[in-house]
Amino acid sequence: MTGMESKPGDTGTGRRLLYAIMAKSFAEMLFLCAAVSMAAFAFFHPALRGDIERADPTWVDGWVIDSTKPEEQPVVQLYVDDQFVAAARADAPARGESAGPHGFHFALSPKQFGAGRHRAQVYVVRKTPRGSRTLLPVSREKRIIEVTE
Repeated sequence: MTGMESKPGDTGTGRRLLYAIMAKSFAEMLFLCAAVSMAAFAFFHPALRGDIERADPTWVDGWVIDSTKPEEQPVVQLYVDDQFVAAARADAPARGESAGPHGFHFALSPKQFGAGRHRAQVYVVRKTPRGSRTLLPVSREKRIIEVTE
């Protein structure tokens, strides 16, 4: 025997190898989970809350607040039918859940859009760690604006 071969009934080497492989796999999973979590917090923001309170042919308004930085008044952008319409700072008095100046108001003209149903969404402009910007939706669903002639 060369020393590398196991004797009948000797499972210690195989068992240690199995435990080493399992420990390595567990460490890799922990590393992967940590990396994904850090990326999610860098590019998405779970502390961001807000809502579109009104969306009609003349106004889109609502509020947004970052609960980790309540003094900050973020920049928001309005998109209608996935097309940029306007940008503003969320610094107006808010009627919604947040107290203080975290509201946004966009004045619209029904003539901007044709007659029919249009989808409106407001996004918060947020800097990513690399200096680029990303848009995070204020509400989960787009709001429908009904424009009649």
